[in-house]
Formats: sequence, C-alpha cells, structure tokens
Amino acid sequence: MNAPREVNHDANVVAELWARPYRLWSLLDMIRFVAGQFVRAFYRLELLQTSVFRLPLENDPAYEEKLAEWRADAIDALRAMAAESELAGFRSLMKRCNREHQTLASAAPEPALYLLRSVVADVQSELEDHVFFRLPANRSEWYRETDSSLFGQAVADAFPGSNEEICEAGRCFAFARWTACVFHLMRAVERALHQWMHDLGAPIATPVEQTDIKQILDQADAHLKRMEQQTKSPQRAEDLAYFGATSAHFRAIKDAWRDHVSHSKKTYDESHAREIMNNVKAFMRTLASRPPAAA
Repeated sequence: MNAPREVNHDANVVAELWARPYRLWSLLDMIRFVAGQFVRAFYRLELLQTSVFRLPLENDPAYEEKLAEWRADAIDALRAMAAESELAGFRSLMKRCNREHQTLASAAPEPALYLLRSVVADVQSELEDHVFFRLPANRSEWYRETDSSLFGQAVADAFPGSNEEICEAGRCFAFARWTACVFHLMRAVERALHQWMHDLGAPIATPVEQTDIKQILDQADAHLKRMEQQTKSPQRAEDLAYFGATSAHFRAIKDAWRDHVSHSKKTYDESHAREIMNNVKAFMRTLASRPPAAA
C-alpha cells in the first residue's frame, strides 16, 4: 500500500484536457491522462477506508506500527487525490484533501477513520457532478471543436457566413440532434442559394427565405432548357453539368427547405438528416467549385 506513487502522465496535458471541456477525448485520453489517475487515487482512499478495520487492537504490540503505516498510506492517498484535483480544476476538493491529510496526521484512530470516510464521500460527490457524453466513433467525423471547414476549405472560403451554421449542423449530427442538424443546414443553404440564383440569371429580389420553392426550381429548369438549345461547346457542357448537378442536389433537399421556411414542426431521424447533410455538402461544394457569375 505504501509503495511509491507512479506518475505516468504529463501534468500540462491533463490541465489542457480539463481546460477545454468541449473537445473530443478518446477513451485512451481518459485512461492515460485523467481517469486512470483518478481511479487509482480514489481506489486507494476507498481501500484505506476499509483497511482500518484490520488494524490490530490497541493492546496488540503491532498496533502502533500498523496504525503508523495506515496513516502514512492514507496521507499519501489524500495527497495524490489533491494533486489530481488541482490538475482537473476541482479547487474545493483539492483544498479539502490538502487540509485533511494534515489533520489525519494528528487525529486519534477513530476520528481518523470517520474523517477518511467523510473525504471519500466528498470525492464521490465531486466526481459524480462531472458527467461525460460518449460520442460514437461513426459520428465523430462530424464534430468540430471550432468552426473549421467541415465541408472543405473551398466551401468555407466561398461561404464564410455559412461556415458557422455548417459546423453547428455537424455538432448536432454528432450528438444525434437530427432536427436541429437540418435546421442549421437550411440556414447555411440560404446564403448559397443567393449565389445559385444569381448564376441562373435570376437574382432574388425578395429575401431568399420568402422565395417560393417552385419558383426557384422552375427557374432552374428553364435555364437548363435554354442551355440545351445552345450550340455545343465546352462551356455549354460545363454549364449543363454544373446546373444539372446543383439542381439535382437542391431538389433532394427541397422538402427540408420548405419545412424550414414555413416553420414546420416536422422532425427528422438519422437517415433523413444524413441524406440532407450529404446533399447540402455536395450542393455547396459544387457551388464553391465554380467562380460566381459576373454581376
């Protein structure tokens, strides 16, 4: 019990992990840098709490020696818990453990037992207050701690005003908030639609959220028909491919767009949210790959 405490983690890494609560931690991070050390320190406290019952009776010649050993182990365990609490930012628990390991050195055996029991209960209460959300590995790719380029740098550069909404949609998808994910995707699409309609030769005079979905799609179809009647050329082929692809992707999300602009109370499940996410991603990537039409 009184073997030297093994320290196998970097205090700076631990402090950074606790200081950034919204980053993703792998299970290995938790075990290597945080949870493993807490478990070890807490287990020692719990074990010591029960081991006092195995002390010899006061009239036993080994009593003083065993009591001194128990106290030393308990003090070391409290110091270890104080160190872990400081790294994790549990200031009140750190102060309590620091204070009690000093008190333990002079307390009588019975008060010392109850003191350690009280500290163990406080540690349990403190650790129960810190909860963690497990993110499935197959959805972790959608989570971004910051508003980085979830749909690629080209989309982030072309639609900087949409990037925050895209990343928020990704976070919602990662945490299984499917309807919220679709809501943020539609907010991101609003800005992209302005460019698309401009490319179609029909800049939107009214706010895009007030534009009739049928009007948008009819305009796209009319533009494609006009291009099909033009003389064949590399530019015509490029335009047909571009407007054909973007039109198809927008048709795939048109129902979600209609729900968004009409404030529908419709909800979405994972499969629908994933389908809309993929189509919005393809729609915006296609838009970002083509320079905006001249004003």
